[in-house]
Amino acid sequence: MVKNGSFTNTVSILIPSLNPTDKLTNLVNGLSDFGFSDIIVVNDGSDANHTAPFDSISKLENCTVLVHPENRGKGAALKTGFLYYYNNRSSIGIVTADGDGQHLVEDIVKCARALEESENSPLVIGTRDFYHPDVPKRNSIGNRVSSLAFRLMFDISLRDTQTGLRGIPYSFVSPMTSVKGDRFEYETNMLIKAKQWDIPFCEVEIETVYEEDSNEHSHFKPLKDSVKIFKQMLLIALKIQDPGGHL
Repeated sequence: MVKNGSFTNTVSILIPSLNPTDKLTNLVNGLSDFGFSDIIVVNDGSDANHTAPFDSISKLENCTVLVHPENRGKGAALKTGFLYYYNNRSSIGIVTADGDGQHLVEDIVKCARALEESENSPLVIGTRDFYHPDVPKRNSIGNRVSSLAFRLMFDISLRDTQTGLRGIPYSFVSPMTSVKGDRFEYETNMLIKAKQWDIPFCEVEIETVYEEDSNEHSHFKPLKDSVKIFKQMLLIALKIQDPGGHL
C-alpha cells in the first residue's frame, strides 16, 4: 500500500550496506510502502552470517542488490551504485541513505521531495541537530568541529557535514563517480567537489537518531575515521592532495 503519495519513476534510493541487521529489511519495506519503485542496495562484502537481509529484499520487484565480493568501503559502494544508476535509470535523481537505523523513511521522503521540487538542481543534505540533548558528546563535538573546518578551509557552510542522507540530481551522478575515495573520506570529497563545481546545497531538517541500538552496527569509528578525514581535508586545503572528480 502506498502511503501519502508515490515516487514511482521519479527518485531512486541507494543504500550501501555492510553486515546488515533486520533494520535494512525494515527500511527497504518502509520505502516500498511509501511508493519508491527503485531501491538499489549495495552489499559491500558482507560475511556469510549477514546474508538474510539481502536474500529477503532481493525478492522485491523494486529492489536491486549489487554485490562486492569483498569489502571495499562505503565510498566504493556508493560509486558502484551511482554508476549502475546512471547507466540504467533516467529519473530526477537519487537519494543515498544508511541502512543501520539512523535514517528514517520520513526523512528520506523529505530529501526525495526536495529533489523533486528544487529548480536549481542542488545537492540535498539531510541535516541533523547536534545541539539535541540525546546526541552523544563525541558526535556533537565532532560534527560541529567538522562544520567549522569546512567553513574555514573551503567556505562551505553546512550544519551537518557527515550525514549520509543526501540527494544527488541525475546530472551530477556521473561526475560523482570520478571523485576520489573508497571509504568514509569519499563523502567529504563529495562536498568539496560540489563546492568547486558551484553545485548549490539544500539543507533539509531530519530527525537525529542516536539511540544505542541504532548505532551499534555503524562502521564509522568517530575518532579514528575523523582523524583521517581531517588530515585529508587539510591536505586538500593546502593543495597537496586532489579530491579528483570532473564535470
